[in-house]
Amino acid sequence: MSLVVAGDVAVAGRLHPLDLKLEAGTLTALIGPNGSGKTSLLHALAGIGAASGAVRVGGEEVSRIPAARRSRLLAFLPASRDLPWPISARDLVALSGAEAAAVDAAIDRLELSDMAQRRADRLSTGERSRVLIARALAPAPRLLLLDEPTANLDPLWQIHLMELLREELAGQDRAALVALHDLDAAGAYADRLIVMDGGRVAADGRPQQVLASAVMAQVFGIMRDRGAWRPVRPMADRRSSR
Repeated sequence: MSLVVAGDVAVAGRLHPLDLKLEAGTLTALIGPNGSGKTSLLHALAGIGAASGAVRVGGEEVSRIPAARRSRLLAFLPASRDLPWPISARDLVALSGAEAAAVDAAIDRLELSDMAQRRADRLSTGERSRVLIARALAPAPRLLLLDEPTANLDPLWQIHLMELLREELAGQDRAALVALHDLDAAGAYADRLIVMDGGRVAADGRPQQVLASAVMAQVFGIMRDRGAWRPVRPMADRRSSR
């Protein structure tokens, strides 16, 4: 039985109805152009906004779970790193509802100990990203929904984070759906790749197969050439065709 089963989830005007299953122990990367429906799908699965459809995690319907217990079932990391609250980084991680030992462990994993007592709203964007990621990881939720988690991180931390996610899921009854713009990271770390386009799933399969398919040219307008991603048409040709 799949860990996550979503049926007929949709967001009016942004995400067409779709079904989705996620297996335990897997990391699924969600890619697509800006406005393709990646964030809307994450919102629908997290029960955020005016989404429709049913989502079950471990057999439990998300919409019927009390808010106090929901953080142990799923965690959502938004793409925005804005933090208007003048509270310490540690207190922000503790808002996850995790026990104190788990909060400390998450702070340690994200190497935040030196800034744990600093005001979160005064940290750099990359530091705030790590604090928010620690908040998502602290309760050890069964489903991680992460919107561009590597954005604003330096190259070393982009690698650290993807490796950390793999470690979090290995052999566990947990799954992650991660929206990424880094196609190479998606290919290197994901077990599965879903391509969104126009609020629909354009492709779904093993990362290397999807990245080598014609869908990349159709959806993104790019192709793999001599080890690098290149536009199918030069920018000058694209401008002249408008």
